[in-house]
Amino acid sequence: MFRKLQGIPFSARRTRVLKQDPSNSQVVYAGTTEGLWKTMDGGKTWKQVTNSEIVVNDVLVDPRNSQHVLLATDRSGVMISDDGAKTFIASNHGYTHRYVSSILADKNDQNSILVGVVNDKEWGGVFSSPDAGQHWTQKSAGLGGKDVFALEQASNGAVVAGTNRGIFLMERSANAWRPINTIINEKTSRATKKGSKKAVATKTAVRSVLDARVSEIEITSKRWLAATSAGVYSSSNQGKSWSGGPVLGQKEFISVQANGDVIVAATRSNVVVSNDGGTTWKQGRLASYVSSIRGLSLTPDGEILVAAREGAFRSSDSGSTWEHILNGLPDKNLSSITYDSGRKRLLATSTATGVVFESRDSGRSWRRGPDSGYPLRRISVVRGRFMAATPFDGVIAQPESEVESASAE
Repeated sequence: MFRKLQGIPFSARRTRVLKQDPSNSQVVYAGTTEGLWKTMDGGKTWKQVTNSEIVVNDVLVDPRNSQHVLLATDRSGVMISDDGAKTFIASNHGYTHRYVSSILADKNDQNSILVGVVNDKEWGGVFSSPDAGQHWTQKSAGLGGKDVFALEQASNGAVVAGTNRGIFLMERSANAWRPINTIINEKTSRATKKGSKKAVATKTAVRSVLDARVSEIEITSKRWLAATSAGVYSSSNQGKSWSGGPVLGQKEFISVQANGDVIVAATRSNVVVSNDGGTTWKQGRLASYVSSIRGLSLTPDGEILVAAREGAFRSSDSGSTWEHILNGLPDKNLSSITYDSGRKRLLATSTATGVVFESRDSGRSWRRGPDSGYPLRRISVVRGRFMAATPFDGVIAQPESEVESASAE
C-alpha cells in the first residue's frame, strides 16, 4: 500500500527522482524542479538543501561514501557535495552550457575568448577562457541572470553585451558589468506665441531607459549600434547615451551592420538601409517569401548578404534588388553569414550541415570548407582556427591539426 509523503510542498512542482542512501535507509533525496530535498526519517519530514532555482534531474549517492552526493541539473551542470548535501559546488571544469549565442575573440589577447549564453539564468550570462577554450570561468557579475545575445569589443578593450533586457558594459580592468541604457531622444513641439500667428518649434530632450531585447551590437569608429526589439539605437559617445527607436514603423530588429555611414538592419522578414548614418531610411525589397532572417553581413565594398531559413540573399544596390544565392551554398536553412576581416572573405554556416562555406568574391560564389560534424549557428576565427556555436552542443573548436583550412589563402 502506498501513502503520500508529507513535507515536500506543492510549490516544489514536479519530483523527478528519489534516491535512497545505500548505507542508511532512512535517508532519502528527492530531486525536484525547484531544488533538492532530503529526509532523515524515512519521509516523515523533509528539508530543502539547495537553492529552489536548481532543477534536479538525477541524484547519485556514492555507495562507498554516502557523504559524497552528485546532482545532474538543468542549468548548472553537475554539482557535487562532500558533506551529505549540506553544500554543493559545480563540477564541470567551469563550463557546461549548451545554447551559446555569441563568440568574441579578444582583439588584444589572441588566447582570450568570451561567449554569451542564454536560458541559464544566474548560471549563464558570459563565460571567459584565457587559453583558447581549454578552461572557462563565469564572468556574469552585474548581469542579474540575464540572457546574453550579443558580445562586441570597443577600441579601448571594454566589452559590450546585448541582453534580453538592455545593454551592459564591462571595462577591461573590471570584474562586473554595468548597465548603459540611457536613451535621450529629441522631441520637437510647435506652439504659437500669444499675439503671433507664426508657430515656433521647440526641441526638448526626452530621457528614458532601454529595457528591450538586444539581439546584435555593431561597433564602428563612428558610432555604436544596437538591433533591439524596440527598434534600432545609435550612440555617438561610447554608450553613455543612445538615441533611436522604431524604423519605418518596425520594431523587432535582430541584426545591424555598418560601414561608414551605410547602416543595414534586419527584422525577421525585412531589411532597411540608411546611407546617411541613420538620418533617413529606405525599405529593402527582399522577396516576400522570406520570413525567418537569421542574420546579415555588410562587406567593405557595400554588398549586403542575408542568411535566412529560405536561403542566402545578396544585394549590390543598397537593398533595391536581391539575388537568391545558389552557387555553392545550401538553398535553405542558412544560420549566419559573417565577414572575416582578417582574411577578407565571407563565411557562412547552416543548421542543416556542419560544413563551413567560404566566399572570396563578395558572395557571388562559394566553396565548401571543413565539415565540423555539427549543425552550426555561427562561426568565428580564433588564433587561425574556426570556433563555432552549435544549437545544442555548446562551443566547438577546429582541431589544431586542421587549422590550415581556417587560414588558407
